[in-house]
Amino acid sequence: MPISKWPGGKRRQAGEISALLLPRLMAGAVYCEPFFGAGAVFFALRASGWEGPAVIAEAVPAQRELLALLASPFTTAPREIYERISALDAAYWAGGAGDAERSAHERKGIYLAERRSHNAREGCTAERAARWLWLLARSFSGLVRHSRAGEYNAAHGDGTGRLPRLEELQRAALALRGVIVCADWIQALEATAGRGRVIYADPPYMGTFAGYAREGWSACDRDNLSRWLRDAAGAGARVVVSEGEGAHGAYPWAAHYREVTVTYVGGGGHRGRETKEVLLWSE
Repeated sequence: MPISKWPGGKRRQAGEISALLLPRLMAGAVYCEPFFGAGAVFFALRASGWEGPAVIAEAVPAQRELLALLASPFTTAPREIYERISALDAAYWAGGAGDAERSAHERKGIYLAERRSHNAREGCTAERAARWLWLLARSFSGLVRHSRAGEYNAAHGDGTGRLPRLEELQRAALALRGVIVCADWIQALEATAGRGRVIYADPPYMGTFAGYAREGWSACDRDNLSRWLRDAAGAGARVVVSEGEGAHGAYPWAAHYREVTVTYVGGGGHRGRETKEVLLWSE
């Protein structure tokens, strides 16, 4: 299970998507996920018993740093991250005389101060990873949003976001151990070229908010991605793509597609809006 929320995350669709990928992976293929986010599909595959090699990419620097830390041989990282998150949240909720509960105004001030520290990249790697996970849980609706200058600028939320438990961080680290983490989607696809591979791509959708990374996502980017995936499918890879409604025309090489209705969950776990998406895959 992912250790954080993520915009457009596939937690609820992970079982359906992983079923399209698992047979090839169990036969020894390398897994490539060039838009990892929180990794719902990857973790669903691991939970299904797949233990093979993987190459992933994530454009958001703080998320990429967290993933690389969990994928590293440093087995104490999950506990260190958890302890730092716990300390942050304890200070967020209580402080001052008698450890009285803080007001909403005080909690917002702490959130904004930690957000500034995040943007200044203060602290060691584990401290930055813990702060990032804490900010995601305490931001408005779990938003991942950056300014054009690359600074994280999601607003403060209502404090109801869920923080990862120690055992969840430990399971995530075990699942990610040895996984190669790349900085962008092209690097991930290049790293697995010429190998038997399975690719799952969940790029930012056109016509929706694409500002979770400062570069955004353009029609040119999508066309370029489609060409890369077409060539991979032509070379024998199993390719599965999640996209926005009506996007199947951008992937003419896909042999199959189906429309799915997705309900995104808002802040505090409240039911969010329903939207249409498409799932496309090669032979």
